[in-house]
Amino acid sequence: MIFSKKNLSIILLSSFVCTTIFFYYLNFQQENSGFYLKKQNLGQVLIKESDFLKFQELKFLNANGEFRFSKKNADSQLWSMDTPQQNMANELFFNQLYQLLTTSKIKKIIPLSDLNLKTYLLDRPKTTLTFSDSNKEKFELIIGLANTIDNSIYLKTSNRQAIFYLDLPSGFALTNYNLSDLIESRIFPSLSTSWLSFKIRKHHSPTQSILEYSFINESGKIILEQKNDFSNIIIADFFKKMTDFKADFVLNDFTSNQKNIFSQLNKKIFLQLSLKSFSIKSSIIENAQSTSPEEQIENWTIYNPINNFPEVDLKSEFYYLIHNHRSDKFYLVRKNALDLLFNEILI
Repeated sequence: MIFSKKNLSIILLSSFVCTTIFFYYLNFQQENSGFYLKKQNLGQVLIKESDFLKFQELKFLNANGEFRFSKKNADSQLWSMDTPQQNMANELFFNQLYQLLTTSKIKKIIPLSDLNLKTYLLDRPKTTLTFSDSNKEKFELIIGLANTIDNSIYLKTSNRQAIFYLDLPSGFALTNYNLSDLIESRIFPSLSTSWLSFKIRKHHSPTQSILEYSFINESGKIILEQKNDFSNIIIADFFKKMTDFKADFVLNDFTSNQKNIFSQLNKKIFLQLSLKSFSIKSSIIENAQSTSPEEQIENWTIYNPINNFPEVDLKSEFYYLIHNHRSDKFYLVRKNALDLLFNEILI
């Protein structure tokens, strides 16, 4: 069949118009999909509070390794770490996760595409969180680009085909968390009005003489009982740093090799610490509940530094071994860090 120039021009023009309309339609569909998401979800949260409370297990993966958590029973909201170490989970970590998922509002929604996944570092994610409920239903959170300037983050979830941009809870650094950030690694309880007194006994080798410092809580301020040159500002700063101090390793149970090392350390004491505080004891008397303050004492022993401890990689650095006698937990803390803390106040 032979086309005239006029007919050929019409056919070419028609093809061009159809192609343009087709690609415009595809582009419109993508944009419309993105707009629909923005219209439906902007300003909302990622999941409902009730859904978060149903989670029973968590697998958390970042550059520092894989960490698994679980609740001991379905009704509890207390999380424990299962691997790589069995321990109580850091409550702050789960509180921040709760805020991120159930209270942080979605500020921007970006359509899912290969280019956008690459742009926002979601094509090869290094940080993922996979939650499971009692029915083994999973919810995955994939972490992408984090903006440290305005404390925000780009992420995607397994239940919606989009990239979300929202604020991070203050101080929440998911990509950098390590073992000590994820377990309850604080050695000392938070400073509170329930504190009555705090004693530090320093053992001096080789004379084994003991220097004792006694602090008391006076109207909510911790002061040194003996007359001294320390200002209340220095003392307050010391206790703030001490109660925020975290261990590098938390040990629940000793192996036989670790027990042998500990038996050798047992008489080599550097510091002894003692906290006397009030605890509220509840009792039920004739169907009426009453509370009464009760004194309790918590003791810690800090042993002389070591640079070798079986089954723990200390990399030949020196660490103090700390024993909490009440919980029977042991902690390993870098010598330099603890010296820096206590040298502020000890002679």
